Amino acid sequence: MTALKIVLLTAIIFLVFFLGFKPNISFKHQVQPIFQTACIECHSADGEGTQRSGLLLDSYANVMRGTKNGPVIVAGSPASSTLYLAIDHQLDSSIQMPPHHDDHLSLGASKPLTSEQITVIKEWIEEGAQDN
Repeated sequence: MTALKIVLLTAIIFLVFFLGFKPNISFKHQVQPIFQTACIECHSADGEGTQRSGLLLDSYANVMRGTKNGPVIVAGSPASSTLYLAIDHQLDSSIQMPPHHDDHLSLGASKPLTSEQITVIKEWIEEGAQDN
């Protein structure tokens, strides 16, 4: 190995291990599974959430299309993304997600997302909300 290759390899190892370099959040492997377990009951084709708002969370294209009123994701800006604000409970309680209606709670549904799940979605949006 040449000296230049050794220096480059050392620099890459340093970046990866010591600076906390991590790969981008994956929609397919990290974000979509959250939607599937926590949101799809209401935000599927026949779900109450979809009927009311038009928001389908069954695919990347549908997530990015948003609601009847427009997009819910602004790539790069969680603070401008209605979906993030709703799951992080930064909006009026009538549109926080998941809803906290008594009938949903009595069935054991509509549990809030964990802070880890919310962070994954926030970081995905910050990274540009890519279809990856």
